Amino acid sequence: MKIEKPKNENFYPKEDDEIIPDDLFDDSISTVCFTGHRKIPENVKSPLHELLREMLDSLYDRGARVFKAGGAIGFDTMAAQAVVDLRNRKNDRSVKLHLCLAAPDQAKNFSQYDAIIYRMVFDIADSFSYESETASSSAYLARNRKLLEGSDVCVAYCTEQKGGTYYTCTKALTSGVEFINLADFIEFE
Repeated sequence: MKIEKPKNENFYPKEDDEIIPDDLFDDSISTVCFTGHRKIPENVKSPLHELLREMLDSLYDRGARVFKAGGAIGFDTMAAQAVVDLRNRKNDRSVKLHLCLAAPDQAKNFSQYDAIIYRMVFDIADSFSYESETASSSAYLARNRKLLEGSDVCVAYCTEQKGGTYYTCTKALTSGVEFINLADFIEFE
């Protein structure tokens, strides 16, 4: 299955528009995972962050309390920070952040700045797991499968039909996990 941009290329919500209707989903959920690209264009970061925040509120209202992220820079980091923000805004310690990590050394090639952000996210997580002793392409694929395992919903930021994010999105679509691609709600220039 392809993940494509919306057919309406001019779609962009107006300030007063409800981006995610309250009645879009009616079934309850408990576990949400995130997948997304490491690089997010600067002009997309702010609207993506706001959309993610609204999506988390909606998922929380449906019962989501466990959120799983892959620990990579970019969207994973944004999502992990948004989960902690959700927990603080709702004053609900039952909201948990679990990091599904490829390996203990997955941050070895990060820039100094990205390594600091990674460590910060690692420190605020409630729990973590490793899929391998050392980072490798197979460890990242195992991590992506682990993200989906036991998840009711997969929230993604996917704009390309290649790479680990795309792999995880297609796995979600074929495994019956509810799939929401936030990129479908953002205007790209």
